[in-house]
Amino acid sequence: MANETLRAELRVLRRGRGVRRPKPDRWIGPELRELVESAQGPATGEDLRTNLIAQLRKATTVLTKDQVILYQAALGATDLEGLLTDRLARMEKHFGRDYRTLQRWLSDCDELVAARLLHDEQMRQAEDRVMRRGWTLIQFSSHLLLNLPRPEYRATRTIQVTSSELTVVSDVFSMPEPGPGQLLEVEAGRGCTLREVEQLSSSMWRAHLELPRPLHKGETWELSNTVRVSSPRQVPPYVVLAPARPCAAFRVRVDVGDSGATDFAKLDGVPLPMVQDPLLSGTPLELRDGTATYTATDLQTGLAYGLRWRWPD
Repeated sequence: MANETLRAELRVLRRGRGVRRPKPDRWIGPELRELVESAQGPATGEDLRTNLIAQLRKATTVLTKDQVILYQAALGATDLEGLLTDRLARMEKHFGRDYRTLQRWLSDCDELVAARLLHDEQMRQAEDRVMRRGWTLIQFSSHLLLNLPRPEYRATRTIQVTSSELTVVSDVFSMPEPGPGQLLEVEAGRGCTLREVEQLSSSMWRAHLELPRPLHKGETWELSNTVRVSSPRQVPPYVVLAPARPCAAFRVRVDVGDSGATDFAKLDGVPLPMVQDPLLSGTPLELRDGTATYTATDLQTGLAYGLRWRWPD
C-alpha cells in the first residue's frame, strides 16, 4: 500500500463538507477504507463514517496540538460548519496565517497521518503473525560475550502460549552470512532442543526450538539458546530487540574484553531502520568493569531497543 496514494485519499476527505457529507461509501478511497475496515471491521453508511472518524482521530496523535486543531477542522470533524473554504477561513483568523500556508501545513499533516495509519496496519499484521505462531514474548535477555575467542550470543526468553498446543518455538534472528573460514553455530540451552536452523536470506535466520512437552494456551515457559561466531568482527555493532508485540522487559549485556568495541550507546525505542544509521547517536553509555548493560521496559511494537557501539576502523 503506497503512502502517496493514501495521502491523495486523505486530501479528498476535506472536500466540501468534509467527513460529514452524505454517502461516505462513495468518497472514501479504497486504500483508506481497507485500513479502516482492517481495524474496525466491515461497515457501510453511518457506521463506516463513525469508524473512519475514530481511526483518523487515533492517527492524529502524531500531530502537534495546533496541527490537530487545523486538521480536524479541515476534515469537518469538529463543530465547524460550512464548506472547506469556510472552515479554512476561520482557521486563517485563528492562526493568523494565509490560505496557502494552511494548505502546506495540511500537506505535512497528510504525510504524518498516512504514515501512522500504515504503521498501525503493519502492527496489526505483525500481531496476527504472532498469534498464528502460537506464542508471545513476555521478557527477553541477550548476553553477548565478545571476550571469548569465539563470541557468543546467549539468549533467554520467557514466552506465553497463545495457541491450544505448542510444541516448537520458531524464532528469527539477524546475523550476517559467514564468509570463508567463518562459522555460525546455534545450540539449544534450557527448556528446549534444537530441531533445525533455516537460512531465510543473507542475514536472516530462523531457529526451530523443540519443547520437551506440549504447552497449552496461557502457560508460560523459559527457554534459552546460544549463537556462536568465529570472531568479534563477525558481530554487527549492535544488539537490539524490535518486538512484534509489546514486551515487558528486554535486558542486554555486552562483555567487551579486548574486542576493540567503543562508544557504546543506548537505543531506547527507535525505528528499526535507524539502528544502522551513522547519524543516530543514541544515549552515551559508560562501561563498568568492561561491561555494557541496559534494560528496557514496556517495549512498544515496531521500535528497536538495545545497545550500539563502534568498531575501530
